[in-house]
Amino acid sequence: MNPVTVSRLLDNTLASLAVAEEALSLEPSQRSALLTRLAGIPSARRTVLDSFRVESGAKELEPFQWCAENVARSLSHDLLVRESRPRFLGSALDSLISDLVSSAESGLVHSRSAATWLAQLGPGGRAMVHARILTRARHTLEVFDRFGVAVTPSASDTYLSVARSRWVLRGRRDGVLGEPHRRILVQVRTGSPSRSAARGLRVDALAATLAHPRGQAPARIVGVWPESGLVIAVDSSLDDLRGGARDVLRAAQRLSEMTRNQAA
Repeated sequence: MNPVTVSRLLDNTLASLAVAEEALSLEPSQRSALLTRLAGIPSARRTVLDSFRVESGAKELEPFQWCAENVARSLSHDLLVRESRPRFLGSALDSLISDLVSSAESGLVHSRSAATWLAQLGPGGRAMVHARILTRARHTLEVFDRFGVAVTPSASDTYLSVARSRWVLRGRRDGVLGEPHRRILVQVRTGSPSRSAARGLRVDALAATLAHPRGQAPARIVGVWPESGLVIAVDSSLDDLRGGARDVLRAAQRLSEMTRNQAA
């Protein structure tokens, strides 16, 4: 595996990570072999496998529910795709929330959507979420600026439904920079990195690789934790992708066994 780079978030840290070597691509047979192994692990319900599952030890998690934190992350993506100029973020967010609430009140969106969750909040709760979205979007832009090159905000994470199974692979990403064959994925995370953060980044790189039409890996994935002032970067070698695959398969197997034991 390539060495994991762990650095303090200094003025030039991110700029030094903005250029990478050309990325590798998985052969179709390699991609198919992994997805076939994953599809062979039974799952009783639709289950997302991602870096969070790996970093949390694949313990049984509560079913997904919207909360202020995950709404802030999701809608900060939408906001930055609409508007990336800091001075206009507030008005763009007002418009975004208004559109989402109107859609929910008109019954045009799923009852479990973020829009419906927002529409059910009172004025105070909505104001609190507005502030969190705006803060996250601004912090994300500040991180992007420190790369010294253009970073394109990601509209969403990467998702890949595994054929003939109920597994869904998810790769976190907040932005992407560089040429297509040297692309670098950027994550802006809250709090401090876990002991398994590098393993989680490898899982995110794997998901991005498997979801790519030609199996092309990101050249590098950079996780930034502004609150703790830390940066972790992983370059995607074949060994790194294999490591991510082992972690994903291990997490899927443990979750499958937990479900089977609970049903026994």
